Amino acid sequence: MNNLEKILKATLGEIENILNTKGVVGDPITVGDHTIIPLSSYGFGFGAGAGEEAKESDRSGQGGGSGGGGGIKPVAVVVVSPDGSNVYVASRHDDAIAIFGRNPSNGMLTYRGMMQDGVDGVDGLNGARALTISPDGSQVYVASQHDDALAVFDRDESSGGLTFVTAHKDGVGGVDGMDTANGIAVSPDGGHIYVGSYGDDAVAVFARWREIYLPLVLRNF
Repeated sequence: MNNLEKILKATLGEIENILNTKGVVGDPITVGDHTIIPLSSYGFGFGAGAGEEAKESDRSGQGGGSGGGGGIKPVAVVVVSPDGSNVYVASRHDDAIAIFGRNPSNGMLTYRGMMQDGVDGVDGLNGARALTISPDGSQVYVASQHDDALAVFDRDESSGGLTFVTAHKDGVGGVDGMDTANGIAVSPDGGHIYVGSYGDDAVAVFARWREIYLPLVLRNF
């Protein structure tokens, strides 16, 4: 085996150790009654070269090297409903929520449809980055980084289907602190929704009261 073959074998072996399904599909995160599964994409590139020069003195010179670079970025968030009967995927590339039915006995999924930004009146999903479900399973909340928004959906607990309710956007109606919204959480009692903002270095807090979502507090960090 020559120098170049050795370098390529060693480099590809290391990449194989990194690129595996566990890295793409993250470990499930359980928060209360919710299970969240992060999905990521990998990008890698590398180059390698080697040379050998024979000399009349029977001495030889050898050289070789390799280099590469890569990146990892989140592409979607998968959330299992509190009753275990549905799975929802927020996709920032499709600006959408994919809806799946789940068989609780074997975990198998059945595609049920999607809610997409700009389709049938749906708004606030441009760059959908994070998703959570109310503790009682009646609503789904999405933070979207390009719309700088919190999108709210009613959830049919029997079918898992979603109905668009409203979208709260940064700079509209007194809402602030959601520039590049990229994280979301709901309180255990379902009374408050928290949206983390990368662009504003902030957490926007919304109160749920009689199906109305009112911005309450903004804390900068």
